[in-house]
Amino acid sequence: FGILSAGAYQVFTHPEWLESNTLARLGEQIPWQRIEALLPEWGQARFHQFVENLPWEREKRLQALRADPIELATFKVLNTSRDGTPLPNQKDAYTEGEIQYLTWEAEIKNRLAGVEEATYRLEGRFFDPEGKLTGKSEAGRFVRPEEEQLNLRGITLLDGVKERAKGNYQFELYFGDKKLATQTLRIEAEPKKIAKVENPNEGGDGALPVMRGLTPPP
Repeated sequence: FGILSAGAYQVFTHPEWLESNTLARLGEQIPWQRIEALLPEWGQARFHQFVENLPWEREKRLQALRADPIELATFKVLNTSRDGTPLPNQKDAYTEGEIQYLTWEAEIKNRLAGVEEATYRLEGRFFDPEGKLTGKSEAGRFVRPEEEQLNLRGITLLDGVKERAKGNYQFELYFGDKKLATQTLRIEAEPKKIAKVENPNEGGDGALPVMRGLTPPP
């Protein structure tokens, strides 16, 4: 440990040595955090900043960001027209005739902001109560390094809603294989229309009731 500490001091005082690949590999073996803990408090901040800027430490942070580069800030699913315009009376349950297109909107925080450019693509998937896919949509774009957040939107055509099971439908938003959000939406069958019974003889003279809109038998 003493030899490694001495080596750490030499690297700390001569950071240009890290330009050598051999010395850089040796530097990765130095227990920097343990050495930092042994330093007086007034020197720890400078030493900590130095360690964070070591090439392999920067690469570790970059790899972690690339593995998980986005964070979902806000998310909503709307009943819309074909072009994505929200329809009036948004709610959590619809009849099968009230809904055909769903539009999802997501605000994304870019964790790679200030680091590097990237391309992000999200996919929305909609499942019926039996777990069968009834619609999906994608949205994505290139993101510049200075962009800290972005908004994406996808319009989903629901396939064969009237023929599918009624109940709770599940919408899921994905980034690759990672599920970012879910939302449940209930779709019910259209209410059955019942013919109104009309009895003109409410006094109870024994006459048969007449169905409105039907011709009584001769």
